[in-house]
Amino acid sequence: MLPKNYILHAALHEDIAEGFVWLKGDVQARAIIEITNIANNARVVCEALQFEPNFLNRYNKAPRVTISEGNIESSIVINHWYRARLGWPGEPLRTRAECSLSIRPLGGPFAKVRACLDHPQVMVRVSTWLGILGFFLGLIGTVLGLAGTAFSVFPELPARAHELLSRRPSMAASNPGPQPRIASLAVDDVLAWRNTYGGLLGKSRDVAIERFGPPEKEEGLNLEWNESPRTGMRWLKLAYAPLGRKPVLVVVKAGVRPEETLDVMDVLKKATQFTFEAGIYSDSTESYFEATTKDGRNRLQFDVTERGPQLAYVMFLYTEYPAH
Repeated sequence: MLPKNYILHAALHEDIAEGFVWLKGDVQARAIIEITNIANNARVVCEALQFEPNFLNRYNKAPRVTISEGNIESSIVINHWYRARLGWPGEPLRTRAECSLSIRPLGGPFAKVRACLDHPQVMVRVSTWLGILGFFLGLIGTVLGLAGTAFSVFPELPARAHELLSRRPSMAASNPGPQPRIASLAVDDVLAWRNTYGGLLGKSRDVAIERFGPPEKEEGLNLEWNESPRTGMRWLKLAYAPLGRKPVLVVVKAGVRPEETLDVMDVLKKATQFTFEAGIYSDSTESYFEATTKDGRNRLQFDVTERGPQLAYVMFLYTEYPAH
């Protein structure tokens, strides 16, 4: 659906931990929708409830701003959790203000799963994540069980496979070539990258271009660089926001080199320093696990793969916002 300016209204007290918003639009009641903030491309998935007289009579009581027939089409009642997810890091969207949003309905079972992963209640998110993990573990068990059945029905298969492998060595064995040495990282090593890249936060794009050279990709307020000696052999993605006269850098994404690994258990051992969240990427069905330092300044993003959680990139966030 095309973007549209909405007036944001705070949710009622009894709805602050619920996984829905109230609006008037071309979606069915209790439909699953995706809300996108056009300014920063932040997204949430939730249920949509339609405005109806009983709700409006209860909502339109002083000192709340009235939702009248004249502005009902451009109004949305949304709780703080979703406003925070749609806003800039550390700065939720404000109520009684206009915001350009794109709202589209989603279908299928994955839409309901995504809504649960974006739910305000932590128990709903954790339960959904555990359910996803249990599904994949069950799937792996089923595949292994079928493989065991195949070998029991055709007992010559393992021997035949061994014979073929012994005849035909892999290309890696015949031509190994130089292989990168695995570099095992510690949590403090990764957080120390902020000393390298965090100094750019709060500064203009010219500072980043002077340091890294012209970006390989530029989309609006986002800049991207490929790996190079100037970037420390990491891909970089920088996001800017209009917080003053000029846009300033608010998010730095620093990629991980192919030879670098971080054991997720090392992060979990320092659980008191982090808040954790898991979910599914909005543009795919792949899962992620993220650990954010409790000061909100650093975030470690893991992709959940068949080999387990693999560190994908590190985000450094700007939290020293100017007073409004």
